[in-house]
Amino acid sequence: MKSAREAAATAKDRASAANAVLYELNNEAKNVTAVLGEKTGVIGGAKDLAVDLQKRANEVANSATNKLSSIYGEILAADALLIAFRLSKIKCFIMSTEYCFPIYF
Repeated sequence: MKSAREAAATAKDRASAANAVLYELNNEAKNVTAVLGEKTGVIGGAKDLAVDLQKRANEVANSATNKLSSIYGEILAADALLIAFRLSKIKCFIMSTEYCFPIYF
C-alpha cells in the first residue's frame, strides 16, 4: 500500500508542478499576445499615416502641376500678345503710316 500512496503522491506533485509551468506559460503567452497587439496597432497606425502622407503628397503634386500649367499658359499668352504687338509695329514700319509708334525690340 505504501508504494501506491507514494506513487499517487509523486504523480500529484508532478501534476501540480506541470500545472504551475502551464500557468506561467499561459501568462507569458498572454503577455506576448498583448505586446503583439500593441505592435500591430503601432504598425497599423504607421501604415495609415504613410498612406495619408502619400495621398497628401499626390494632392500637392497635382496642385503644383496645375498651377505650373496655368502659369505656362499665361506666359504663352503673354508671349503671343507681345509677338502680335511687335508684328503690328513691323507692319506699321513697313507701310510707313503716320499712326505708327516707335519700334522697340
